[in-house]
Amino acid sequence: MQLKMPFLVDIGKMIHLTDQITLKCNAIKRGIAEKWKETVENVDFTHSSQNRWCLHRRLGLAVPPDRD
Repeated sequence: MQLKMPFLVDIGKMIHLTDQITLKCNAIKRGIAEKWKETVENVDFTHSSQNRWCLHRRLGLAVPPDRD
């Protein structure tokens, strides 16, 4: 009598799905990194603008004014 091991097939499918999810997540990360790089490279900080200050805040570079 042969024993069937359906769990082995399920593990194989799970490994395949995990690999596919990892590939998709890495592609998303690369896309986000590329978009961020383009944004930072194209910002001109010579004049004040709301977009530039928003970017500064997102980077954690903006220093809030003292409230005395």
